[in-house]
Amino acid sequence: MSGILAATLGGGPLLVSISPANIFASVPNGTETIGTLQAVVYGGNLPYSYSWTLSNNFVMSLSTPTASSTYVVSTGTNVERTVIATLTVTDSAGGQQSATAEINVIHGTAP
Repeated sequence: MSGILAATLGGGPLLVSISPANIFASVPNGTETIGTLQAVVYGGNLPYSYSWTLSNNFVMSLSTPTASSTYVVSTGTNVERTVIATLTVTDSAGGQQSATAEINVIHGTAP
């Protein structure tokens, strides 16, 4: 799991992580992998707001960002990808923390 990051805020430290932190997705050529990432957030001041992004212009399929996010990554043809998902959580006092997860899209059988 990516490290838990902390910032001291009025409601205690804001702690953010993503579960799972490392994903191996095995898919045939030219198709997509779809999965879900879950935020784990403690401390800070409620309520929280969530912002999810993926590296390399991939898309998180969100209409309203929440603690859970579904992602879609296309493998293309014979292209293996490592995509970094980043979650930034902001609490009501304006405190922010970020965490990352790695999505490894491979062809064949995942390790």
